[in-house]
Amino acid sequence: LCFAIPNITKLERLGSQTGYYCSVAIKLSVSLFLNNAVIPFITYTRSIYFTEGGFLMTVCTNWALICVVDPLTEVFDVWYLVAKVQWWLARRKGSESTLTQREANIALEPYEVNMVAKYAQLMNIMFYTSFYALLFPPGILITIVGLGLHYWVCLLYTSDAADERSSVDLGGRRIIKKK
Repeated sequence: LCFAIPNITKLERLGSQTGYYCSVAIKLSVSLFLNNAVIPFITYTRSIYFTEGGFLMTVCTNWALICVVDPLTEVFDVWYLVAKVQWWLARRKGSESTLTQREANIALEPYEVNMVAKYAQLMNIMFYTSFYALLFPPGILITIVGLGLHYWVCLLYTSDAADERSSVDLGGRRIIKKK
């Protein structure tokens, strides 16, 4: 879905880049909701028990996946962490480092946040909660935890000075100290 929808939206020939991104985000949100909530609802309406493969079990599993697992997979992006470890190891070697300038630039590049996909994930959580909250009320707590995790991940990766912890506030903005 993340690859097909942007290509389909390009065929619409929208007038601005903002219109294109909004169109992609809305289409992606709706398609994720249909995939995660409506299709299981149509498929599993006969069994509403917490049995293996039952409807409520599917709802709870999907809820945990979209609220908790999605942001955690962004935090533990293996390739990003490997690049950071390589940079850290090269920095420890000092002048004996064999790290090229290009490799250092790649390792120091900030994590790319796809705001369209992020918006679609958040809207999917909200749609899912609205759809299944009456069926499984504890899911609202899962949603609150998920929104908190998404917020934390966003703060973690939008900091423009992550290495200078004392000079960055929670929003990722630099704090300029007056002398």
